[in-house]
Amino acid sequence: MTRFEEKTPSYLYLTIGLCILAVSIADRLTPVGLAIFVAYMVPLSLSFYTWRPKIPYYVAGVSAMLMFVDLYSDQDMTGIGTARRFIGSITLLMVATIGYQFIRTRLAVRREIWLQEGQTGISERMVGDHRLEELGDRVLGFFGSYLDAKVGAMFIEDEGNFRRCATYAAATGSVPERFSIGEGLLGQAVKDARPMIVSDVPDGYLKLGSGLGASNPRHLLVVPIKLEGTVNAVIELGFFQPVRDSDLELFERVDESVAIAVRSVKYRSRLQELLEETQRQSEEVQAQSEELRVSNEELEEQGRALRETQS
Repeated sequence: MTRFEEKTPSYLYLTIGLCILAVSIADRLTPVGLAIFVAYMVPLSLSFYTWRPKIPYYVAGVSAMLMFVDLYSDQDMTGIGTARRFIGSITLLMVATIGYQFIRTRLAVRREIWLQEGQTGISERMVGDHRLEELGDRVLGFFGSYLDAKVGAMFIEDEGNFRRCATYAAATGSVPERFSIGEGLLGQAVKDARPMIVSDVPDGYLKLGSGLGASNPRHLLVVPIKLEGTVNAVIELGFFQPVRDSDLELFERVDESVAIAVRSVKYRSRLQELLEETQRQSEEVQAQSEELRVSNEELEEQGRALRETQS
C-alpha cells in the first residue's frame, strides 16, 4: 500500500449522476401514482462506495429536489403524491445519514490499516546491524515510497550539531552537509521539537535531481525524531502534493522506533570505535613490551660481556 488517499474513481460519480438523471426522466414519464421515485435509492446506495462522507447527503438532497420538481411539473398533481414524496425524501435523508456513518467507519478502518502497515514496514526496514548511512538510506527509501515523497534527506545529531547521513533523489548541492540548532528551517524544527510544513518551497531548496535536470518540490515536511524529549535525528521530505494529516500521524507513531534505531546504531558505532581503540592500544602495549624485552636481553648480554671482560 502506498500513500493514504481518499480518492473516488471518477466513473463512480458519473454512474451516480446518470442514475439520478435516468430516475428523474422515468419519474416524469410515468403516472404520479407510481412510486418510481423509490428508484432514487439506487444512486444513493452507490454513493456508499465513495470515500467522501458527505456525498450521500448530496445525492439525497438532489434526489429529493428532483422528486418534487417532477411532481409539481405534472398537471395531475395530487395530495397523496405529495405525501408519498415527502415521506420518500425523509427516507432518503435517513439512509444518507447511515451512509455518512458507514463511509466514516470505512475511512477510519482503512486509515488504521495503512498506519499499522506503515509501522510494520519501517520496523522491517530497520532490522539488522547497519551503519548510520545505511540506516538513513533505508529509512528515507521507505518513506519515499510509502508517502510518495519525491525527495528527502536525513540528518543525525553529532556533538551538538546535525550532520547529513543520507539523501533520497536529491540534486547535488541542494542539501547542506551540517546545520546547528536554530539555524534555518531544519534548525528551527529541532529547536521547536515539532514537525514543520512548508508550502511554496523556495527555488533551489531540496531540489529533486534527475537525468533531465532538477526541479523543486511544492511542499516540504520537516520532522524531528525524538526519544525521551531529545531530538537525535531530522527527516526532511519534499512532495508535489500537499502534506496530509495521515502523513503526520504515521510519523507520530514511528517517531520513537526510528529514534531508538538511530541511538542503537550510534551506540554500536561508538562501541566499535572503543573496541578498535582498545585493540590498537593493546597492540601498542604488546609492541612496547616486546621492545622492552629485547632491550632487557641486550642489557643482560652487555652485562655478561662486561663481567667476562673484567674477569
